[in-house]
Amino acid sequence: MVGVVIAARIERRSGARAEVALKEILSESRMVPMSTIPGVAMTHMSEKIDEDGNMSEEEKASPYGPQSALEMLLKDLHWYSDALAAARASAAALQQAKTPVAV
Repeated sequence: MVGVVIAARIERRSGARAEVALKEILSESRMVPMSTIPGVAMTHMSEKIDEDGNMSEEEKASPYGPQSALEMLLKDLHWYSDALAAARASAAALQQAKTPVAV
């Protein structure tokens, strides 16, 4: 299961504060926060897309733009997915090894 925290906000840092507070709660629910990723900030998006919802080529090419941030997010999400799948398989194998065999 994947959970994503999205904060639409007027004040700059209110969403970031909510993310920090939720990390502790979500960790206790056995979810893994992706702490390597700063939030994907998409400010002033109405100025960066046209009427058809397409992002300008300049924004797509920017190393600090939303396109790059989303690509980094997806790359890290893939890494976490692979790492957690391996951890779950290892935990299942350990659990199975500890389970006594019925005679």
